[in-house]
Amino acid sequence: TDTERRAISRDLHDSVGQLLIVANLEISANENQKAKEIILHASEELRNIYDQLEPRALKTMKLEDALEWYLLKFFPKNFTYHIDVKSTDSLPLDTKTQVYRIVQEAIANTKKHSPKSESLDIEIIKTSQEIRIKVTNDATFETGNRKNSFGRGLKNIQLRAESLGGALLIKKSKNSFILKVHFKVPHKEEF
Repeated sequence: TDTERRAISRDLHDSVGQLLIVANLEISANENQKAKEIILHASEELRNIYDQLEPRALKTMKLEDALEWYLLKFFPKNFTYHIDVKSTDSLPLDTKTQVYRIVQEAIANTKKHSPKSESLDIEIIKTSQEIRIKVTNDATFETGNRKNSFGRGLKNIQLRAESLGGALLIKKSKNSFILKVHFKVPHKEEF
């Protein structure tokens, strides 16, 4: 979508583009080791953007394993997490990608807005009628001045849910942040 293209463009400019400019300056100053480290970082940023375009992990892994792989990119191995995925093996790749992207954004939001969180629980259930996603972390998001508004990440999740004919629900409390998304299972003719 146009929104995703703009987001990717911003990501390329703000991460890879800026890192390459700094690397070029380091090379000009004959700081080759620093430049090499920056270029390696830029390469990692670029791989992350590729994964946003088309999550390669979903082609080779089950959804649960791909989500665990992504989560461990953000949190240490001793971080407490639980991922429970039920009945999603038969989903078409496009639908799995949508589910993956929703949870991917929820994981990134947890890291960004709830840095003191010590645990994350991810539950994805496919019934005959709908897909339900629930992501719970153990700490309230730090939203700064935005008390009741959605930031870019939650807005993206909401738009993705609505594009699938579903909805996003948020429940905040002093000790937890719960994100729920549900949408209808696509009919075979929609594949």
